[in-house]
Amino acid sequence: MNSRTKINIQLQQENAELKKRIRDLELDLATFRRIEKQKRVKVKHNNAVAEQKSAEEALRESEQKYQDLFEKSKDAILIICNHKFVDCNQAAVQMLGYNNKKELLQTHPSQLSPATQPDGKSSLIKADEMISIALKNGSHKFEWDHVRANGEVFPVEVLLTTISNEEGNQVLHTVWRDITNRKRSEEALKAAELKYRTVADFTYDWEIWQDSDGSFRYVSPSCQRITGYMADEYYQNQNLLTDIILPEDQHSWKNHQRAQEENPGQHETEFRIRRKDGQVRWIEHACQPVHDERGNCLGVRGSNRDITDRKRDEAVQSAQMRLIGYAEDHTVTELLQKFLDEAEILTGSAVGFYHFLEDDQETLLLQTWSTNTLQNMCTAEGVQRHYAVSEAGVWVDCIRERKPVVYNDYGGLPHKKGLPEGHAPLIRILVVPVFREEKIVAILGVGNKKCDYEAHDVKTLQKMADLVWETFVRKQAQEETILLMSAVEQTDEIIIITDPQMRIKYVNPAFSQTTGYSRGEVIGRTPSILKSGKHDDLFYQELLETISDGKVWKGYFTNKKKDGTLYEEYATITPIKNTDGHIKNYVAVKSDTTAERKIQDQLRQSQKMESIGTLAGGIAHDFNNILAVILGCSELAADKTSERPELAKLIREILKAGVRAKDLVGQILMFSRSTKMEKKALKAVPIIKEVCKFLRSTIPSSIEIRQNITSKSDLVMADPTQLHQVLMNLSTNACHAMKERGGVLEISLEDVLLSEDTADYPDLKGGPYLKLTVKDTGHGMDTENLNRIFEPYFTSKEQGEGTGLGLAVVHGIIKDHGGAIKVTSEINKGTTFEVLYPRMVQPAALENLDQERASVPGGTESILFVDDEEAVVFPAKLMLERLGYCVVGVTSASEAIEAMKKNKDAFDLLITDKTMPKMNGFDLAREIRILEKDIPIIICTGFEDQADKMKAQGAGISALIRKPIRKEKLASVVRDVLDSKTATLILL
Repeated sequence: MNSRTKINIQLQQENAELKKRIRDLELDLATFRRIEKQKRVKVKHNNAVAEQKSAEEALRESEQKYQDLFEKSKDAILIICNHKFVDCNQAAVQMLGYNNKKELLQTHPSQLSPATQPDGKSSLIKADEMISIALKNGSHKFEWDHVRANGEVFPVEVLLTTISNEEGNQVLHTVWRDITNRKRSEEALKAAELKYRTVADFTYDWEIWQDSDGSFRYVSPSCQRITGYMADEYYQNQNLLTDIILPEDQHSWKNHQRAQEENPGQHETEFRIRRKDGQVRWIEHACQPVHDERGNCLGVRGSNRDITDRKRDEAVQSAQMRLIGYAEDHTVTELLQKFLDEAEILTGSAVGFYHFLEDDQETLLLQTWSTNTLQNMCTAEGVQRHYAVSEAGVWVDCIRERKPVVYNDYGGLPHKKGLPEGHAPLIRILVVPVFREEKIVAILGVGNKKCDYEAHDVKTLQKMADLVWETFVRKQAQEETILLMSAVEQTDEIIIITDPQMRIKYVNPAFSQTTGYSRGEVIGRTPSILKSGKHDDLFYQELLETISDGKVWKGYFTNKKKDGTLYEEYATITPIKNTDGHIKNYVAVKSDTTAERKIQDQLRQSQKMESIGTLAGGIAHDFNNILAVILGCSELAADKTSERPELAKLIREILKAGVRAKDLVGQILMFSRSTKMEKKALKAVPIIKEVCKFLRSTIPSSIEIRQNITSKSDLVMADPTQLHQVLMNLSTNACHAMKERGGVLEISLEDVLLSEDTADYPDLKGGPYLKLTVKDTGHGMDTENLNRIFEPYFTSKEQGEGTGLGLAVVHGIIKDHGGAIKVTSEINKGTTFEVLYPRMVQPAALENLDQERASVPGGTESILFVDDEEAVVFPAKLMLERLGYCVVGVTSASEAIEAMKKNKDAFDLLITDKTMPKMNGFDLAREIRILEKDIPIIICTGFEDQADKMKAQGAGISALIRKPIRKEKLASVVRDVLDSKTATLILL
């Protein structure tokens, strides 16, 4: 039932209700008239007064009842007489938007309609037409546009009834119902239908919609591509779909329709159709009833998909499996004949033949014809007869051309030769060669298909030809059978063969290697022993239904090994049928894809981390500019604090923090460029204390931090930022393990002396080491997690709480420093990490942030300093001026060029930022060199890469230094560049 039928039913119901109300009103009106007459009768006897009073009372009751019905009606009711409103109910006043009944009754009926109706006719003319129909029929229902008091036009459904009053005048009784919402619903329905049609018109499948009576309401354009018939032909012939279904499939189609009628719901079936051009195609049909909100069936929606290619592939696979089974207990000749019979069925042919080609590539040996050819079409002799290729006809063109040949017009070929007496007449032929090691070993031919051979026939025949050759060779040479079995036994692919009840009959060694089950443990059992619980019952039910129907199933499993470990695998499960068509076995070929999935996950994670690295490099420039301001201004301020020790201490702390931030930026850049940072001699204790101080301010108070430092010589050669990172990572991991219940985080540092043959650290040489221990009292780890914690991307944390890179990076840093890391853990008791760093015995010069160089080189030359940020220019200019230089600072490349143009000889050195808007530092250097060829140039950058270094060398840049620049380094570089006689690139 379509939407319009639904609306019509609703309208009929509403119409019946209106008519009932009108009948009630008319009965009340008749009563009113009867009592009115009684009122005018003169009473001639003494009881007349009592009767008159009774009549008047009845009249009042009738009037009241009529008035109640009139006023309480939800629909608008208006009474028109002599083209004027004589009465209306409150619903009419509200519907039309008037203030009161009096105001409405003063209007003329024509004022409540627009000039024209939706069909374009004049409202006055059309109103006369509607009244005429009502006068003729007694009543008339129609739709009309009316106008509210505010000018809004809205649709109503009008029931117009004519009534004659006592004076003989025609009274128009009108009942109006606002149908605005219904109209909107109809428009929405039209829009929904248009949307459905728009989507369905462009779907690849052939979509249909049949009404409840089976007639086509909609047929998508894809019908022409699939069936050859246009949509209009289905509308004209409502039985066309049934007509094109092949006779042998009509029974299953009728069963499908009967099932749909008896048990409405989603149903699927498959059948074959004959296209308009005669081709036979397989169709997968799915349908489902469509209901309205009341549960009424509006029709059936169907979707049809051309599955011919899939059916062909399945048919080829089934045929191949049947041939494999057939070969078990039949001779080679029987196998070849069976093969030709299958090839005829698959290609729709009536003739089939098979020849071997001998090693000389010149001689053909006829092996057999198909059963149909031998019994019904060909009586010629010649089996085992030798044919010379040079003397044969067009059917050996596949040998000459070394590719399949198709001749759909065999009779018209000019180079064909005559056929032996009794040979089957040929109309069309398809012949394919079988190759082995570049040699043609056999040819397979079929002929006399009812229609032309196509590409899929060639593909099918090639698949079958290859299979039969392999089967023939296996039957001829037992050695190759042994080789094949050996290959099955040695392949990395898991192979399982079961009987129809899914009991395992065979597994290859790859199965045992992957699952941990021996062959003896699984023979006779079902593959359900591998269930992991990751798939629901529906998954296995659909799998079983697929293979039980004789279809091949392909998909992914998450299975469980004997030791409980989960693994991923991709499986192809194929049913094997015997000659009677019954399933004899199921063969599952599986590939362990665990490593592949892991690599894919790692690749995605690597790409994510690469993006993070790119982002890190991108923000480094801006961050270094900020640090340049902090460090520059702090160093300038430090020069003025000699008499204010408290202020001097604060500024030194700022400098320390700035240098630490500078090192962290360096680490970010190292991460983004995969380069190593500089190691230097440093003390480990201050870093440990700094980390503990930081942790105390960030972790919950339920976690206690204990320090146990007994080392007497904490001097190591290390990168301070990486050492900081190792300690932070181990400490935050420990805190994470105690976040739920709290606990104790203990950080220890002690001196150890390893012997040459220590068992705990076999990769380390004997000697002095610093042993850093990070111990927690958290939930601990099991053996499986403990063995994998240093693997990249492995994490035991919940999703979103860790990337799995932290401990892998820690491990890499420690190895890079010549150290080692060891971990022990116990469930619910905690985890302990022990890190060994080579300890320096000889004292080394340590970086001291509290002391500056005793002498900082200066000069009197003129310097042009360029940076797009004023906050960077100001401290750098002041710093250089305090060193004695004459400095001009500008914030754009254009200003720098203009300053150079005014006086080419005014500057001895150009210092410029690399990244600036409009013109970068390298482009500015090129423009300045045009004005002053020999001026030395220093380029500052927050983030340099190998390309920058190569570009700087090619451009003759004197120095390429990374921000932020300390005063001592800036002074040293500037002096070195000014004193240098050649443009040697200085990389800092």
